[in-house]
Amino acid sequence: MSDGKNLPVLTSSNFTSWKIRVQGYCMQHGLYKFLTNNIPPAEPAKKEDWDEKRSCVTGILYQFIGETNHQRFVTSKNAKDPCKIWTALIRYYKLNSIQNQSIVYQEFLALTYRNSVGTFLDKLDARLSSMAAVGLVVGTPEKANIKESLLAESILAKLPSKFASIKEILCQKCPLTIAMIRESLDSKCCEVAAPSSATPTIKQESALKAKGTSSKQTTRKDYPQCAPGWHNPATTGHTKQDCCMKRCSKPQAKAAASSQPDSDSESLSIATAANGFVCIRKALLAIFNKDTCFLDSCASHHMFSERSKFSHYNPWKSLIELADGNTLESVGEGYVHLLANDKSTIQIKVLHVPALAGTLISFRRFFV
Repeated sequence: MSDGKNLPVLTSSNFTSWKIRVQGYCMQHGLYKFLTNNIPPAEPAKKEDWDEKRSCVTGILYQFIGETNHQRFVTSKNAKDPCKIWTALIRYYKLNSIQNQSIVYQEFLALTYRNSVGTFLDKLDARLSSMAAVGLVVGTPEKANIKESLLAESILAKLPSKFASIKEILCQKCPLTIAMIRESLDSKCCEVAAPSSATPTIKQESALKAKGTSSKQTTRKDYPQCAPGWHNPATTGHTKQDCCMKRCSKPQAKAAASSQPDSDSESLSIATAANGFVCIRKALLAIFNKDTCFLDSCASHHMFSERSKFSHYNPWKSLIELADGNTLESVGEGYVHLLANDKSTIQIKVLHVPALAGTLISFRRFFV
């Protein structure tokens, strides 16, 4: 049997979690019945084993109830009876007395945000569970000890300034509930990335990425090869007389420059660099006002250059890598509202990129 060294010591504020841990430990080792039953077996042959296990459970309680609780609950009458000690602990810590309720409520008020959203939510659930254990009811004033909206506002006040946008949205809810706060923080917890000292970089692939041999990566080893009309002496698989490439005719030289497509054509392709530049030129000429947006099928995020378009803005620096190897700096993120053709409003999450020439709407972002 393990020594149970990971079990916590009972204090005035951790009874609920302590009880669960002790019950689980006793169940794991087949000792749970000694916490709820002190009647010995009728058969004398089983009495010795029963006494031994009962003594083990008593030792577990002695070790993890702490000195203060030992002095308070262990007497000469129950010193060897774990069931009576356990019952006394349950009655005291679940007693709906003003003293117990005050201790638990003070523990809730002392709750602070530290480290991460997940840690804060775990501690919040533990505090609310302790309040329920001592009979504190949170809800509407007619049926509760504590008004839920006031308790929710107290929880909201414990959040740091980086949650300003969430706090602003939740403050507009009426009535504000604890479930609303937990739902918002759960969503934020999913968005939080792993901490890193390096500046985050967003990989941005442009739809106008030019094709070129210089950007191609290959993992194939370069072996000496023959070319049409020429035998490579470095090859070892055949001789010059047996070289089939030597007997092939040399290819004709390609034209030095490709023909320039008609700039007035509406069916331009971006398969070549030349046609790609024509598309870029036509796109730039199409900007008649600053509200014009480009729709990019490969962009990873929506991007706006004007700060005035944002709502619920959150400063956040990152680098956006372009297809040509250059980078643009994003200085924040937030929400922008777009007006659709049917006059309805669409809210999208957008990066703030001041150096962007125009507005970029990511087509694929609508489906993520």
